[in-house]
Amino acid sequence: MSSRITCLLSGKSFLFSKVYFEKRAAEYGDASTLLKYYVTKKVKSLIIRGYDVSEIRNILDICDTDVLPIDSQEVKDVINYHRLKDTKLQKKKTYGFSEDKSDDVVSFFINNIKNLNYD
Repeated sequence: MSSRITCLLSGKSFLFSKVYFEKRAAEYGDASTLLKYYVTKKVKSLIIRGYDVSEIRNILDICDTDVLPIDSQEVKDVINYHRLKDTKLQKKKTYGFSEDKSDDVVSFFINNIKNLNYD
């Protein structure tokens, strides 16, 4: 048996096998949460990057007549769900070289590179 699931932000609909549906439901917590908050990988990555609904739909070239209105409560809930759920992922992606732990010699070199003479 298979299940049809639709992304609320893009309007794209997919047919999931029973096994894949159960796997995705486990990731979301349960089947009802999956059905309520499911978004495609591309939409999810744009949400995590901080784009709002109108920007996401413009990037993906989605016609507004095919999906729920931007200001609907369901759309706001989906955005908030994924932003709150993936806060750790957002922090991990913004983690840069300057925040890496390094040994003392390398740290000294990086912090004092402007002051070094190359004579």
